[in-house]
Amino acid sequence: MSNLPVAQDKIKTFGELLEKRKDAFAKILPRHMNPDRLIKVALLAMSRQPLLLSCTQLSLMQSMMAAAQLGLEPDGVLGSAYLVPYKNNKTGNYEAQLIPGYRGLIDLARRSGQIARIEAHVIREKDEFDFAFGLEMRLSHKPHFPDDAGQIIGAYALAELKDGSKQVEVMSRADIDAIRNRSKAKDHGPWATDYSEMARKTVVRRLIKYLPLSVELATAVELDNRAELGTGTLDLLDTQAIPQEALPEPPKSQTEQVKDNLRKRGRPKSDSKPADGEIDGEVISSQGVKQPEPPRGITAEQAAILDPTPSEFVEEFFVAMGLEPVLMSELDYDTADQMIKWLASK
Repeated sequence: MSNLPVAQDKIKTFGELLEKRKDAFAKILPRHMNPDRLIKVALLAMSRQPLLLSCTQLSLMQSMMAAAQLGLEPDGVLGSAYLVPYKNNKTGNYEAQLIPGYRGLIDLARRSGQIARIEAHVIREKDEFDFAFGLEMRLSHKPHFPDDAGQIIGAYALAELKDGSKQVEVMSRADIDAIRNRSKAKDHGPWATDYSEMARKTVVRRLIKYLPLSVELATAVELDNRAELGTGTLDLLDTQAIPQEALPEPPKSQTEQVKDNLRKRGRPKSDSKPADGEIDGEVISSQGVKQPEPPRGITAEQAAILDPTPSEFVEEFFVAMGLEPVLMSELDYDTADQMIKWLASK
């Protein structure tokens, strides 16, 4: 059965929680953003990454507060910022963390008012690239067009300050991968889905060390460090009113309730001893191979038809027919026949 209704209910629940915090978002958001836009972007990110729905409310709200304070949209598409789920091995819970993207870092660097130009690019195998350090630093990059330019072999970032000074940082693919391999998120999140963006961000982070650092940019770098090391999101604002459990589950459907009832009941124990040719309820074939025991009360032909039936269809059958649910091993001949006809009509 599809988990779409459950996911939609969880997204709706978290949306209602965000609405309650809208005033808090509005107080710290920069002028170019509004709380309604931030909430919409967050909910879209959750619909694209269902694992975020299993994250604790506290971690989700901390990440959203951080995004609001930095003025970054965590859409995971434009490279501004990402909401990434991590599993906390100490608690066993999933936690959301805000990871600034390379565009987010560049945007924050520009907000200092001291940078005239800042950009980052990846270098591919067929590109023409020339770089040299020295008193007269030289950098030239001519991308290969229009054919495939090959694999990424490096990345660079450059910045020009309003006082005319320049800063350049260049990293090879090996340098970038060394940073990736130290990350707790090296195999998932943007490292797995947006390598080009993460390569740019990695070299921008190195460049930032030589640039004027605003409070927002310093906070973004610290958030990124914590995400890379898996040490948790900064608690930027008061979140004491937020419970630390995962988003509450919506009311269960009738079919899900049947499933729970069947689970609780389990397979009935039998006091009878195994018959000849049986070992602990398993039938031994003439070749000596153990065969599953066919459900009692039905023919071998019916058992063969019903054996591969997914459990969700079995549960749906009982609900549709208005019958008391039983285990497959307890089916009688008439109910099995009715089930086979019902399945044939699906």
